[in-house]
Amino acid sequence: MITYDAKSNIGFDFDINIEVHDDEEKFEPEEIRWILRNAIDQVAPHYGYKHCEDSTRVLTIKKVNTIASRIIHSCDFAIVYNCNDGRQQYIRFNKENCYYSWEYQGKGFKDLDGKIEWLKSNGRWNELKEYYIEKKNRNDNPEKHSRSILAETIHEMCQKKGYRK
Repeated sequence: MITYDAKSNIGFDFDINIEVHDDEEKFEPEEIRWILRNAIDQVAPHYGYKHCEDSTRVLTIKKVNTIASRIIHSCDFAIVYNCNDGRQQYIRFNKENCYYSWEYQGKGFKDLDGKIEWLKSNGRWNELKEYYIEKKNRNDNPEKHSRSILAETIHEMCQKKGYRK
């Protein structure tokens, strides 16, 4: 989902999941993250983006208007693995200990694709988008990112509207 907050100096923001298929676990989380960060860093500057920022959950690139000191837009790349049981893992960067590990997403992330499909097929997609923007604009916690707000919104709406798996 692509969002825009007119009240801040941040343009629009979009989130992308990069799904890893490493069932044999040939690569360590740090290695996977390094490979993808390096690949993005080789391409992003050619399109006006800064190099990747390595945050706890995502790699972020930003396109910045340096004259106006304004972010034109940013993109967060989460590196994920979708488990057979419907849960999702992501590569987490523990900054304090400089350590990368696979972690399970919160319960709101479970079967997220199925929930999204259910909302769309039941004519709730526009309602979801409006509710999400409302929640995102009310968020006053800088540590709570749009990806988490979206998952929370989808989970809440599915509970309210009768989603059953």
